[in-house]
Amino acid sequence: MVKIKNIVIWLITVFILHAFGEKAETINPFDLTCEYLKDPLGMDHPAPRLSWKLRSDARDQKQTAYRILVSDQPEVLNRNEGNIWDSRKVQSGQSIQTGYDGLRLESAKRYYWKVRVWDKNDRASAWSAPAYWETGLLETESWKAGWIGLKSDVVPYLRKTFRLSKTPREARVYISGLGYYELRLNGRKVGDHVLDPGQTDYEKRTFYTVYDVTGELVNGENVIGVILGDGWYNQSVVNTEKYGWKHVVYGKPKLICQLRITYEDGSQDLILSDPSWKGSSGPIVSSNLYAGEKYDTRLEKKGWDLPGFDDRTWESAVPVDGPGGKLVWQNIPPVKVKQTITPKTITNPSPGVYVYDMGQNFAGWVRLKIKATKGTVIQLRFAEWLAPNGNIDPASTGIYATGVIPTDTYICKGEGTEYWEPRFTYHGFQYVEITGFPGIPGLETLEGKVVYSSLPKAGAFECSDNRFNQLHQMAWWTEVSNLHSIPTDCPNREKCGWLGDAFLTSDMVLYNFDAAAFWTKYLLDIETSRKNGLPSNITPGRRSGGISPDWGAAFIQIVWNLYLYYGDTTVIRKHYEGMTFFLNHLGSISNNHIVETGIGSIFPPGRIYPAETPQAFTSTALFYFCAEAMSQMAKVMGKTQDSNRHAELAQTIKTSFNKKFYDPVAKTYGGQEKNALALAFMLVPETDEKAVADNLNRDTEEIHHGHQKRPLQQ
Repeated sequence: MVKIKNIVIWLITVFILHAFGEKAETINPFDLTCEYLKDPLGMDHPAPRLSWKLRSDARDQKQTAYRILVSDQPEVLNRNEGNIWDSRKVQSGQSIQTGYDGLRLESAKRYYWKVRVWDKNDRASAWSAPAYWETGLLETESWKAGWIGLKSDVVPYLRKTFRLSKTPREARVYISGLGYYELRLNGRKVGDHVLDPGQTDYEKRTFYTVYDVTGELVNGENVIGVILGDGWYNQSVVNTEKYGWKHVVYGKPKLICQLRITYEDGSQDLILSDPSWKGSSGPIVSSNLYAGEKYDTRLEKKGWDLPGFDDRTWESAVPVDGPGGKLVWQNIPPVKVKQTITPKTITNPSPGVYVYDMGQNFAGWVRLKIKATKGTVIQLRFAEWLAPNGNIDPASTGIYATGVIPTDTYICKGEGTEYWEPRFTYHGFQYVEITGFPGIPGLETLEGKVVYSSLPKAGAFECSDNRFNQLHQMAWWTEVSNLHSIPTDCPNREKCGWLGDAFLTSDMVLYNFDAAAFWTKYLLDIETSRKNGLPSNITPGRRSGGISPDWGAAFIQIVWNLYLYYGDTTVIRKHYEGMTFFLNHLGSISNNHIVETGIGSIFPPGRIYPAETPQAFTSTALFYFCAEAMSQMAKVMGKTQDSNRHAELAQTIKTSFNKKFYDPVAKTYGGQEKNALALAFMLVPETDEKAVADNLNRDTEEIHHGHQKRPLQQ
């Protein structure tokens, strides 16, 4: 009896604490982000959107209200006060994209914030851990620095010496170097970004990045050093019209840099890019995204980025025109070296030629380790597959289109063990050919550096069938090899931001990564690259690329996906006019609501050409998708008339589509691909969906024995 009595008392106590406790410890906010990013530096939105996640140790919990505090002083926030914004208690379940609504934000200032929530029983949680965002240069006039470059046609090495007489409280660098840059301070690289800034249409907008360099400065003499690479801004090696590359060059490399130093007494100093900077050539002889990079150690200028270096023979920097676009904060996760790969095997297919198998096809470069005499020339060439004789096959790199084989060249210093990796190029490869190596290289001679946009992981897949696991891993590697500030089509031949590839991969990227900021950026690329109001097939910054009705559907689809996966209505509002314009365009070029032109099916089952699926089929299916998605998004925006009009259009397209392509007796659209697409885009009459799916299954299982359609045997 005593035991039962104690249990009853314990249960009653738990119930009372649960029902009447002051703090709802069963639900707590965590993982605070600002514009999808954690503690960002450089935020340039006047009203950034704040989000948080919820954690609960109880079932059936939810947020019913929230309160946000924002302060410009951490000690004020610690007192649970918001001197910049106190939202007060807001009755809402919204925990994502809550718009800031406080005092006007100032440039170059840090804002601290935290949030608490109320659960379904109106019990308040504890306050979250604090987070922050720091604004960038919000007004054009905040930029005191100017764009500079060199008169000589070299890979620029730029430096600026300055002295400090007291210790700074904080220091920030605001920088953009085109096409790519590496920032150095007192002999060390700043940050871990590579291939920075991200690609944009530079005539419309150019990214700058903010770095906290407070701990890098010293009393006395300091040196800022910047190396500039060609990147996309000065891609002048591959000049074919095949993929719209003929007019890709925007200009010579250039730099804008502003260092703001704040002292304990509140005073400030600005170190600006101007003609007082000095510049010279250096050991990077050439760098190109397709052709590779050449580095000659004999041209190194030892200590060039350190105090005390004699730069009297260096030329003065000159003011140059900017790229034309607005300087905006780089609001996406930067490209970084994300993984190191050890080679699996080495072969020696011919004298002096060694071929490394990295064991994985990926995008990036290799790090070379070597000990050789001064002037030894090491050549590294890259490929995705091998020729029958064991040598690399340059055809795998798309030489037919680019005219170049990706090649990195290193000329040795001859001073002990040397390490080198390129700065301003990347390759898609699995195999590396090394020539010029003195003796026989070992596995330790090369390391693979996997390089892609540093999107946080959001999901993973694993099941009991390892074939599916392997399929997912193959898709994952393919995708990360094509995330380099834009969604590219391949990391070797083209490196282009084709809209069709973006359409096909956006769902996959969102399942695997927290990619909202990435796709939000790309939507602005689509906007800035629109021609005559319509999306360009290649986005951004190609100045050409054509306009296709089917691939342009990515414009609407990416917006729709950001709403589906993140509940983001801001992107709908921002791009509503452009999406409407595109949808109306599809209607204007249709014939009885059939869009007959487009790029069409590029890789049909069996790779049978001409494809069994006509362009009119795929383009009209996407016309229907766009109308249906626009109807849903208009409804979200409260645009009832638009929503109804788009819904009616979608139904009309569906009717015309089935009248033209569907066999209602045989219950088929006439092929594996066509049946699959009709089902995927929900174009099949509802009463016939199972019959069409059964037809697809029979075609695959019985006729083609579990495979896609294969080419007819010759």
